[in-house]
Amino acid sequence: MLQNYKIAIISFGHEGSSIPLANAIASKGVFVDYYLIAKNGVIKNVEGVDSVSIRVRRKEGTVPENSFPMLSLYLKESSVSLKYVNTFSEFKSVPVLRRIMPLLRRQQIKKICWRLNKYDYDKVILVGRYKETDDIIDYCQNLICGYKIVSLHEVCNHISPTYNQPSRLLKFLFNQKIHINVFSNNSYNDILNYEQADKDFLSCIPFGTFDTFKYLKNKKIEGLPDDYILFYGMISPYKGLNVLVDAIKHSSSLREMKTVIAGSGYDASLDSIKNDKSFFIINRYLANDEIATLIRHARVVVCPYLSMSQSGITQTTFAFGTPIVATALQGFNEVIEDGVNGLLVPPEDAVQLARAIEKVYSDRSLYSIIKKGAEDFAIHFPKYNWSAIADAYLSSFNNE
Repeated sequence: MLQNYKIAIISFGHEGSSIPLANAIASKGVFVDYYLIAKNGVIKNVEGVDSVSIRVRRKEGTVPENSFPMLSLYLKESSVSLKYVNTFSEFKSVPVLRRIMPLLRRQQIKKICWRLNKYDYDKVILVGRYKETDDIIDYCQNLICGYKIVSLHEVCNHISPTYNQPSRLLKFLFNQKIHINVFSNNSYNDILNYEQADKDFLSCIPFGTFDTFKYLKNKKIEGLPDDYILFYGMISPYKGLNVLVDAIKHSSSLREMKTVIAGSGYDASLDSIKNDKSFFIINRYLANDEIATLIRHARVVVCPYLSMSQSGITQTTFAFGTPIVATALQGFNEVIEDGVNGLLVPPEDAVQLARAIEKVYSDRSLYSIIKKGAEDFAIHFPKYNWSAIADAYLSSFNNE
């Protein structure tokens, strides 16, 4: 019986989607340890939880009680045990250390796994991306358990994929026949483009809403408008900010509204709007409580992306019942139904994007429908309900 199993989830970032997973699996009566990553003895910048830094000393251990008050509130009724593993940082910006650190980290991870193996986990879920998480290889090689599954938020560079050159992590997972899970049909189709991919060791189990964000309190953001259109997250050219800027600039009604652009990163279109009063720009790293505040008070979130695999923006936004206007890319089509929980427009079409956002303000009946649809996301899309997601993982374990 799975209820007698011990499961460990080790998340290399992506806590917003993996902590609710741990909570959902534990709700089925399964023993779950959830591991945060500490670097150089510090746990910080954990997605979707209290914006605090916690110091730890051991290579692995239990997170000190009351370290994350808001997260503790979310896990109040849960049997999830919150733990950590502690490694050196990569120090990628220091050439000498960049060569030495991988060796030291590898030795550290061996020692960490030696300690984790004493817990006799039956199943281990490792969560990361197709690159920048090569530590997953070392954990897979050193963890002794009945079954490992690696859940990947990205499987390739979706802007310019090179399917004949899988990343080091993907090569390892393919060669070792380790089960890979992806979170969207879009990513599932992407990974099948690799010749080495094996459907027998591949699944698509999505993530649900990023519920921990809802437990974060409002953060005062100086100058934030009362009513606004929101574009948020890491700013990168593939996210189509230039299309949104063109849409706002060429719509007299939207220029009377406020559009908030929030997040670190750079896109050339930022330079053209820095003195434009139609835009309110927060071009810096956003703390979790700021993200929660921005979504909670937005009229609509806009995602004019040019390409994507899947996006955590959608499930973070739907956690607050805020509707989305997005481009009709496959990743968005899977979670947004036009006229039900948002509006979809053709990519790179500023005119259609402007018209869709205008509808959000002018058509009260439509807005009421899509807002209700966003609030009821997991009802309209039941496979994104966390209970169903937990069942899918447990079924995967049963069918190993």
